[in-house]
Amino acid sequence: MRVFITGTPGTGKSTIARALSKVLRAKIVELSRVAMAEGLIEEYDEDRKTGVVKAEKLKRALLNYLRGDKIIIVGHMVEAVPKDLVDLVVVLRLHPLRLRERLKKRDFPEVKVRENVEAELLDYILIEAVKLFGKDKVVEVDVTDKDAEEALKLVLQALFKPEEFKPGNVDWISKLESEGTLNIVLQ
Repeated sequence: MRVFITGTPGTGKSTIARALSKVLRAKIVELSRVAMAEGLIEEYDEDRKTGVVKAEKLKRALLNYLRGDKIIIVGHMVEAVPKDLVDLVVVLRLHPLRLRERLKKRDFPEVKVRENVEAELLDYILIEAVKLFGKDKVVEVDVTDKDAEEALKLVLQALFKPEEFKPGNVDWISKLESEGTLNIVLQ
């Protein structure tokens, strides 16, 4: 099985991938590491404190790394992963206010925090995953207030019962409106 773990930065992709790789005895392929190893970082965005990678070049480079049956691909660049080489896409979701806290703790620049919180709020990664891989290959797992073990259990459930985790289960805008916190996120 080839599983792509994706989601907004800060949702726990790497943590889940490491735990899942132990359970499945699968190799991990991290998009960011492939980009660095292949010299694909073309420029540095000073405002966001991050390298810029062209998705098409990364997609071509990934072909050399995706050999074998048990692979977990990790990253948020959905458009860089060849759709025919993935069996299931797991989109990790995290409450936007918790995401903001995590990213600030990681000392992300404010512009990057805001962009990623907005992307989570608006389902950006989920929408891109469904658009590129199709609804049947994508599952959505809300890891809010879950420790690593609980999140891993949910991801394993999603792998074996994907019909229970179909896209559309998470609606942050409605949730934040009901909590009275939507304005906080939009500040």
